[in-house]
Amino acid sequence: MSTPTDDEIEQALRQAAQQGLPTEIDFDALPAPGVPTSDDIQATLNEAKARGITAEVSFENLPAPKTQPAHAPTRPMPAPEPKIAPPPAEPLPPPQPAIIPPAPQTVISIEAASDFWLLLPIFIAFRLLTLFLLRPGGFIRDWSDFDTYFGIAALSDYQQYPFLNFWLEWPPILPWLSVGAYQLALWLPPWPEDPRLWFILILGSIFLLFEVGNFWLLHRLSQRLWANSPTANRVMWLYLGLFPPVYAMLGFFDCIALFFILLALDTLLNNRPTLSALSVGVGFMVKILPILMLPVAARRIWQQYRENGRAAATEITIYSLIVGLTIMGILAPFLLNGPQWVETSARSMLSRSSWETVWAVMEGYYGFGLVAGDRLNPAETNFAAHPSTLPWWLISLFFGGWYLLIFSAAADYEQERKLFAFCGLTVSTMLLYSKGYSPQFIVYLLPFIILLFPNERGLTYSLILTGLNVLEQPIYFVLIPSATWLLTFVVITRFVILLILTAEFWLIIWPQFGLSSGRNFNPNRASIGCMKTCPRWLLASV
Repeated sequence: MSTPTDDEIEQALRQAAQQGLPTEIDFDALPAPGVPTSDDIQATLNEAKARGITAEVSFENLPAPKTQPAHAPTRPMPAPEPKIAPPPAEPLPPPQPAIIPPAPQTVISIEAASDFWLLLPIFIAFRLLTLFLLRPGGFIRDWSDFDTYFGIAALSDYQQYPFLNFWLEWPPILPWLSVGAYQLALWLPPWPEDPRLWFILILGSIFLLFEVGNFWLLHRLSQRLWANSPTANRVMWLYLGLFPPVYAMLGFFDCIALFFILLALDTLLNNRPTLSALSVGVGFMVKILPILMLPVAARRIWQQYRENGRAAATEITIYSLIVGLTIMGILAPFLLNGPQWVETSARSMLSRSSWETVWAVMEGYYGFGLVAGDRLNPAETNFAAHPSTLPWWLISLFFGGWYLLIFSAAADYEQERKLFAFCGLTVSTMLLYSKGYSPQFIVYLLPFIILLFPNERGLTYSLILTGLNVLEQPIYFVLIPSATWLLTFVVITRFVILLILTAEFWLIIWPQFGLSSGRNFNPNRASIGCMKTCPRWLLASV
């Protein structure tokens, strides 16, 4: 039976329509085409044989199938070019945005933020209760710089104010904070047991606010440096548990200066150079050490604009001008009243004698830091507690040249780990060079130790420096002040540790000069950049 053509089908449908018969076909109602079974095939072959028809099939004479089996490999043939252009296709609906699961880093950052808010109340409660219930020195010696601040502020009872009527060895911000805390304490009922109570609680609460700021900034910096949440949180636990930051907050104002150092670094990394420069300027008016962030910022800016030297020089100049204008803006009221007090204060900082360092031991001085002279005399020049016998111009030239080599050596400071190491190297170099050292100075170095080495290595360095501080104050200065050998041991050991830390920071910046700088570090976290090698003359200097 032949297969009907399209014309025959059409004619049949037309005749059916003329006779009133239905022409619509329900394809769903049609029976499914049956697939012959092996029994059907065998029955057909037997019937053909009974009729005398050959039932043998020659597979070689079969025509090629019109379609390839699904499993047979086919070679794609180019589609024939259409003779008539196809109608325009209907526009496809806009693709729905794919639901992408959050990256592991995002999850880690959320967990880290949650851990930070868990740690923050512990941090605040710990330090707040120490401020209210503990005294620096314990039962060995109840003494701190709060006594000095109290005495300075109490002069306001006689209308004598810092940098208006007398000079000090510190910049003006801290003395005037002390005056404000003292004047506020006078409005509160005096505590008969100790007249210092309200003054210390008020000024100490200001210190606590800055210390909380340090904790927050360390959290931000650790999150930038470590994508691994446990490692970032370990930085926070180390700072929370280490003793020197607590002791420094209870008796000294170095936590304020540290805050402006960390703030300048954080804002610099967030491409906010104006705020960073303001932080350096204000920090310098708290204590001179925050000025160390100026060369760090200059080196970072130079790296960012390394392809355009003129733009780099312009940005560094603007940064330096903002620092200078901030300093001059804070000093302006005192310079207008009488610049002699500011000048005398600057001379006292530059003319202090050595204390508690290898330089002091070499000069035969085993006491703590003192500034001599009459603070009511604007023409005072005798500030040294003991005569200097070392060639300080030569020492300054050596350390200045050394730091210039470090500063000018090529390194990729767009990598945050390297920039943190450069900050630590700058602080350690300053502590090696400094004429004097006080136990609270450790707080300027600890953040960079625990940020870069949040493991046993960093903890070991931190505990060694803490133990040396305790041996120095109060064990040497209070319990056995005649054992000068102990102070000699402390300052020499600390000098060696600072040298080792300097080498550690160096190897982070230029790892090609040594082995890996420690375990538990994830090299994949480091930014991928163009690593420039140090010049040969710098290698020779090492």
